[in-house]
Amino acid sequence: RDSGDWLMGWGPLPASMAAADQRALAAAAPHRRIVRPGAWHRGARAWAAVVGAALAVEAAPVAMGEEAAGMTLLRVRDPNSYEAFVYSPPDAVGPLPLLLYLHGAGEMQGDLDAVLSEGATGTPPVALARGSAPPELAHSFAVVAPHTRRGWRPAELGRFLDFLLSPSSGLALDAARLHATGHSMGGHGALVAAAATRRFAAVVPVAASGVVDAKALQGIAVWAFHGKNDVIVPSRYSEDLVQGLRSRGASEEVARLTLYEAAPAPPGWPSYQGHASTIPAYATPELYQWLLRQRLGVSAPSPAPARPERSDI
Repeated sequence: RDSGDWLMGWGPLPASMAAADQRALAAAAPHRRIVRPGAWHRGARAWAAVVGAALAVEAAPVAMGEEAAGMTLLRVRDPNSYEAFVYSPPDAVGPLPLLLYLHGAGEMQGDLDAVLSEGATGTPPVALARGSAPPELAHSFAVVAPHTRRGWRPAELGRFLDFLLSPSSGLALDAARLHATGHSMGGHGALVAAAATRRFAAVVPVAASGVVDAKALQGIAVWAFHGKNDVIVPSRYSEDLVQGLRSRGASEEVARLTLYEAAPAPPGWPSYQGHASTIPAYATPELYQWLLRQRLGVSAPSPAPARPERSDI
């Protein structure tokens, strides 16, 4: 069966998807595991169906009913771009920095709830929904996780940013502190969006399946994460990206790279060894401290010392 069949009739793989993700999807097609959500996820989906039926204004936030340790995810829909999960710290005061999370190709199947699937364990939306997010993330950032079935397109992401910064989103965001991150296809999408829109102060690609010209990212802080043992996307993608940025004069603070000697496989994908560098990356408190220092057009101070279990280059 070809990849179009695997995508349940959604058409061929998007041309915007990096070659590494196209190969991964094609290889996974005959043996794609159907992940059964846990009880917490089933409850969230059931409640979403109830409140979704009563939704009158498409762009209004809708409670998912998924709460853990005081954390609640909301569901929002912009008719001109994406549906997304949204989190805002309950005790937040004033405009917040944004962390926009873009999922990988494995979550393209299905609807928005795929963003919270087992295979996405460790990512910001899943960690927040389960109450396991680092305090540095949970108390300091608005987190938004949209869903796509056709890959990440910069123009569409630009429209989504316009929506998030508007009163319709229900969020109060600091336009000078917008940050993009993502895994695999989403990591590449975050890089492309940062380069194309010039609206993000920082971008955090995790096991990104492609890179962009370093020149296009000048002035944008980048911290890339990757597993050296990643069998899906080689770590040289992230290494080449950071080396390219530094060759153009970026400092070690503005262009950072963390490599893991033995990153895990995503839950439910045992043959994808090393591809879940998301699990250690998004559990790193220093990452969120670094993001808080980034603003559009403002240089950041020196970072804190690296943690011993990682190799920072």
